[in-house]
Amino acid sequence: MKLLIVTAWYHPFIHPRAHRWTALAEHWAATGHEVHVVTARHRDCPDEAVVSGVRVQRAGFDSLKEVVYYYFGSKNARGRVGVLPKKPGVFTRLATWLYNAVWKKIYFPDDACLWYFPAKKKARQLLEQEKFDALITVSLPFTGHLIGLRLRNFESFVNGQTVWLADIGDPFSIQAKPLNNNFLYGKTSRRLEQKVLENADAATVTTEFALKKYREQFGEKAVAKTHVIPPLLHPAPNPQTLKPSNPQTLKPPNPQTLKPSNPQTLKPPNPQTLKPSNPQTLKPSNLQTLKPSNPQTLKPSNPQTLKLAYFGALYASVRTPDVLLDLLEKMFALRPDLKGKIEVHFYGEIFPEFFKKLAAQPAIRLHGLRPREEVQAAMRDMDILLNIGNTTDFQLPSKAVEYLAAGRPILNLSYTDDDPFAAFFGGNDLVFSLKIKNGRVGEEEVRRWLVWLEGEKEMPSEADLERAIAPYRVEAIARRYLDLLAGESASRMI
Repeated sequence: MKLLIVTAWYHPFIHPRAHRWTALAEHWAATGHEVHVVTARHRDCPDEAVVSGVRVQRAGFDSLKEVVYYYFGSKNARGRVGVLPKKPGVFTRLATWLYNAVWKKIYFPDDACLWYFPAKKKARQLLEQEKFDALITVSLPFTGHLIGLRLRNFESFVNGQTVWLADIGDPFSIQAKPLNNNFLYGKTSRRLEQKVLENADAATVTTEFALKKYREQFGEKAVAKTHVIPPLLHPAPNPQTLKPSNPQTLKPPNPQTLKPSNPQTLKPPNPQTLKPSNPQTLKPSNLQTLKPSNPQTLKPSNPQTLKLAYFGALYASVRTPDVLLDLLEKMFALRPDLKGKIEVHFYGEIFPEFFKKLAAQPAIRLHGLRPREEVQAAMRDMDILLNIGNTTDFQLPSKAVEYLAAGRPILNLSYTDDDPFAAFFGGNDLVFSLKIKNGRVGEEEVRRWLVWLEGEKEMPSEADLERAIAPYRVEAIARRYLDLLAGESASRMI
């Protein structure tokens, strides 16, 4: 197939959409498909290049921030790998205030609107020069789908030569916190999102929960062509590329840090032994089979230090650190002896509004954005992985499948009864969910957490892990997209 992917986020940007579509594009190129990508400009990348077999063309900027970084440098800029979280200075606070008070009030459809015209022009030029089997537009940002809507009237689409697939990482107009000025653009945003669902030849979301939400919002007709393709497990890194964390990101740990009682059971699965499973098996309920057939037991064994870690970003109103800070405060009040024995590591960008409260908690270590290979190694090194759930009931964090592959115990702070994260793991005994009520953790829940924390945990065998993650490997996910595109293309030929 000859594929044109339009995505604001692509390597080397650190973002779930960048990870997913870089892996898919490079996999398709490696297996004989011709892949072109139109993406945003990056200071460290040429505007045109062939990278791992993918023809990458960069045009425009996906935000005002990237304009500043491109022309004035981004070595120490927030949102770049290796930059340590720090207290925002006067300039950062002023820029943030102007962004929220002015720019956020007027941009449409989102802060990637600057990218719309350059990216549309570049994509149109490619469609005029080449005959593509499929155009794939990616969101968020939703700007990518507006480009698809505009190109939908292009000759190659009218003549049935090109299939348009709209891939939706997160819904646009039904977020808990609107992504633009809801007073000015709310109705227009909903109308355009429905138009994308109805006009694309196919649309994809990552969960049944998102599909259900779209059905409730826009009706059955709007989602008739929408399919679920689950999160992707990023290809395993080359061990030789792993680098230790910048020591400046860590407060001095206790040298007697907890080690798993049987570390041999926690090795990442050998990617050579994995084969994609039948696509029909890609249902969250299948994860209930992740029970240890020959379990090894992980015991705290009176640890001097217990390491927990959260991986990913935090977003105001949707996913904040407040409930975790509440849990730590109540836990230390009930068990003062745990102070100094618990470390909570944060890997990911820390927005200015969260820095002060996180830095004030002595148990928390802020690493910032790290190379993906280092992040995957850190996941396997932690004693417990942490998920701070969304306040919405239709979004699944892309890290869910990474957590699954790490094979570590997981603490899930859950806000909703129908929790997509809990549903993804099904009956997995390694996942412990704490119910959050009114943004707080009840004392009984804290006690329940302490019992689980100090109890034995049966670890899955390597064979169980391999079976569980196979449906989410790039080979399996790439095949599902190609099968969908081939089916839509065939139906248009009838």
